Amino acid sequence: MRGDPEGVSQDADRLGLDLAGIAVVDHMKHIDKYVGVLCAARKKKGLTEQQARDSLQDVNVFGTLMVLAGDADGMVSGATTTTANTIRPALQVEPHPSHPPCP
Repeated sequence: MRGDPEGVSQDADRLGLDLAGIAVVDHMKHIDKYVGVLCAARKKKGLTEQQARDSLQDVNVFGTLMVLAGDADGMVSGATTTTANTIRPALQVEPHPSHPPCP
């Protein structure tokens, strides 16, 4: 799950939810890991490192990169965003033969 671990824990407690076994990832601490992956995937479009950092602020882009890198098994999205904004990141970073998959 992506979010502020402390905030998620407080919300879960308030709602009476048990999050045992669920990892909460603070995306701000992991952006550097995905900048290179996103730049490589969008190399032909000339994406800069700063543009990648900016793009990774979007929950759909960040979640898509987590899945692409093998750090997440899947992603649920669309409740608060349009269909286009939900699927666009996946279409933009889909692995192609021209760039190798993430390790």
